Amino acid sequence: MSLSKFSYHNLDMGLGNLIKCVRTINVYKQTRGKRLGELVEEFNIDAVSIELLKTIITANNDDPLLYDGYPLNKKQLKRINDLLKNKIVFDYEKFDYVLECYGIYDNIN
Repeated sequence: MSLSKFSYHNLDMGLGNLIKCVRTINVYKQTRGKRLGELVEEFNIDAVSIELLKTIITANNDDPLLYDGYPLNKKQLKRINDLLKNKIVFDYEKFDYVLECYGIYDNIN
C-alpha cells in the first residue's frame, strides 16, 4: 500500500500510520483581510463520500483526495447540506466556510 503525501508528512512528524481521514466544514468569523478569522465551529461531514465531494469541489491537481482546505461558496454548501441528515444553518454575512480534513493516526511507539 502506498502512502499519500499527507501520510508521509505526518509520519515525518511522528504521528504514526493514518487510520482515517475526517472531513469537516469549518466555520470561521469573517475578517476584513484575506486571512481566516477565528474558528468558531466544526461540522463533521463524513456521511458524504469523497466521490460525492469531488463532484461538488474541484480538487487541486496535487490533491485528488481533498486533503487541502477548500473555501466553500453558497452553491457548494447547499449541495453538501442536501446530502446531510442533520442540516447546517449558514450565515453568509458573518462566517466563512472551509472544507478541511484531518487525520486520525495510530501510535507508532
